[in-house]
Amino acid sequence: MARRTKAREVVVQMLYLRDLNPDVDAETVHALIDEQLRSADLREFAWRLFVGVIEFRDRIDERIQDAAENWAIKRMAPTDRNVLRLGAYELLQTDTPHRVVLDEAIEVAKRFGGGQSPQFVNGVLDHLVPAEKRKAAGESPREPSPEGTTIVTESLRLVPATEESLTAALAGPLELGNALGVTVPGTWPPEHFDDAALEYARDRLAEGDAQDGWWTYFFVHAHDAVVVGAGGFKGPPNDDGLVEIGYSVVPEFRRRGYAKEAVRGLVKRAFETPAVRTIVGDTLPLLTASIRTLESCGFQPMGTSPEPGVLRFAVTREGLAEATV
Repeated sequence: MARRTKAREVVVQMLYLRDLNPDVDAETVHALIDEQLRSADLREFAWRLFVGVIEFRDRIDERIQDAAENWAIKRMAPTDRNVLRLGAYELLQTDTPHRVVLDEAIEVAKRFGGGQSPQFVNGVLDHLVPAEKRKAAGESPREPSPEGTTIVTESLRLVPATEESLTAALAGPLELGNALGVTVPGTWPPEHFDDAALEYARDRLAEGDAQDGWWTYFFVHAHDAVVVGAGGFKGPPNDDGLVEIGYSVVPEFRRRGYAKEAVRGLVKRAFETPAVRTIVGDTLPLLTASIRTLESCGFQPMGTSPEPGVLRFAVTREGLAEATV
C-alpha cells in the first residue's frame, strides 16, 4: 500500500468519527492520527487534509450534492460520503493531480465501502474535476454525455454494465452478484432480459468506447445493495437523435416506484448528450403499469412500434422542458 494511501484512509476514518460524534475535539483526532501513522510527514499530511475538509465542508457538501443531483448527501453511506469529502477537497482546494485524487479515492472506497462504492465515488468526483486540472493533464474538457458512469437517483444506483458483468450475468445470479458486489434475488432475471439481449449488449460494448453508457444498466438499491431490475438504452443515438430505452423490475420489487425512478434517471442521462432529441420506449397494450410509468415520465403516445402489436411512446427534449415549466 502506498504511504499516502494509508494516510488518506486514516483521514477518512477521522471524518467518519467526526460524522458520528460532532463534538470530538481536535486534540483527540490529532492523537488518533499520530497513533496510526508512524511517519511525521504522513501525520502532517493527514492532519492537513482533515483540517482542510472540516474548514471547507459546507462548500464541499454543496458541490457533492450538485454532482449527485438526485442523491441527498445525508442519505449516502457514511463511508462514501467521507471519501467524497476528502476527494472533493483535494480536487478543489489542493494542487494534487486529479488522476491521483480519483485513483486514491477509489482505493479507499474499495477498502471501506460497499460493492458499488468505487463506481459511485468515481462517478461523483469525476464531475468535480476542475477544467484547469484536466487541461494541465492534457485532457479534453469533460463532455456532458454518458461515459459509463453510474446514474444516481433517489433510491437507486443504475450501474452501467461492462463486458465482464454481462458475462457474469449470463453465468447466473450468483456470478452476477459476485461481479457487482451486491445481492441478486432468486427471481432474477426480470422479464425481457434474456441471454440474447445480454450477449448482444456485450458484443456492442466490445466495439469500443463510443458504445459506453448506451447499453445495459443494473438497477441496484443503494441502501440494501440488492439488484431490483435492469434496463438501459438500446444503443447510441441514431442520425435523427433518437434513442430507445427499456426497463424491467423483478416481481418482488414492483409497485415501489423503482421503474419510474430508473426511467427518469435514464432520460436525464440521455438528454445530457446534445445529440439526443427524442427518447422512445415500447410496451404492450396490456401492460398498463408500464404505460403509466412512461406517461408519468413525460412520454406521449407515438402510435405503433415497428414491432407488430407493440405501442410506442416518446418524449422530446422540447416536450420535456415544456412539461417541467
